[in-house]
Amino acid sequence: MTAEMGSSSGGSKERSIRFVWWLVVFFAAFLAAVVGVIVARLVLFGLAGNTVWDYSIAGKTFWNYLDVFLVPVAVAVATVWLTRAQRKRQLEVEEQRAQDQALEAYLDEMSQLLTDEKRPLSKARPGNILSTVARARTLTVLTRLDGRRKRSVLQFLYESDLLKKGAVVVDLKGANLSKADLGLADLSAANLHRAELREADLSEADLSEANLTKADLRNADLSASDLSGADLREADLSEADLRETDLTETDLRNARLSAAYLRKDNLKGVHMRGAYLNAIDLSGADLRNADLSETDLSAANLHGAELQEADLRGADLSAAILSKANLQGAHLSRAYLSRANLSEANLNRADLRNTHMSGANLRNADLSEADLKDADLRETELREADLTNATMPNGQKYAD
Repeated sequence: MTAEMGSSSGGSKERSIRFVWWLVVFFAAFLAAVVGVIVARLVLFGLAGNTVWDYSIAGKTFWNYLDVFLVPVAVAVATVWLTRAQRKRQLEVEEQRAQDQALEAYLDEMSQLLTDEKRPLSKARPGNILSTVARARTLTVLTRLDGRRKRSVLQFLYESDLLKKGAVVVDLKGANLSKADLGLADLSAANLHRAELREADLSEADLSEANLTKADLRNADLSASDLSGADLREADLSEADLRETDLTETDLRNARLSAAYLRKDNLKGVHMRGAYLNAIDLSGADLRNADLSETDLSAANLHGAELQEADLRGADLSAAILSKANLQGAHLSRAYLSRANLSEANLNRADLRNTHMSGANLRNADLSEADLKDADLRETELREADLTNATMPNGQKYAD
């Protein structure tokens, strides 16, 4: 049935293109004939020193002929435009009908598999024949549906207990859920491992405890959604909207959040070790005691951020804005702070051993009691910085 609908839709599009093409050819030939007649009459009667623009034939100038020529041109253009608009609308209606039929056929087939008395789909296990057939059918239909209908498929699978974390029957790994409309959807504890959710609308959705490892969530709208306890390890959240999102105890280790929009006052308990947060705006964020070791925060805006006792060992903070940030007691050994702006930052008792700080701006920073042993301070701006009792790169205590 799906193959027949596909071939029917393809044939309809081909006929439409052929029709428009022949219509254009017809009117082009018609216009060429009109021009040819006008030129022939002018040539036959001779121009005798008069220009094409003011020569008169039977009381008619070239402009009169041009008026006659413009009328069929306007009619032709209008006809072609109206025909194309009508065909476009017809194709859109046919496409919507085809999607409805595909969704209906999918739901009918899956319902039959679920209600089979001998081998119900709900009892299947990932990898067996029944699960494989259901997965293949699901992945195929998702490629044909728009965002609203993708929601119907996902909600059906979830409510049929085929997508629950720890008991997955239909694996959506690699499923095309891009631009899916999932706003306000209840998908708590759903398994969406490796699903493609680029530009999907997940605003206000319940994704608490969901498995979203390695999911593609680039440009997705996750604003005001519940991601508490969700597993987002290695997920790509680049440029995703996470404003007002509940990230309590969310696991974002090794996730990509480049240029993502984050709620800055709700990052306590978030696991972000090894995450990619380059160019992200976290100004004023509360990241006290956060594990950000090996994290890419290059060019990130952390102005005024609370980073007391944060673990930033091995983190890349090159060219980051950390002005007025509170890094008291932070662990920054082996971190990259080259060209970072740390002016007026609080680095009291911070561990800065073996830190790369070449070209960093530490003007007016508080480095009292900080450990700078073996740190790279080449071309570092330290004017008016407080180095009281700080351990310098050579291992000696700072002396005024």
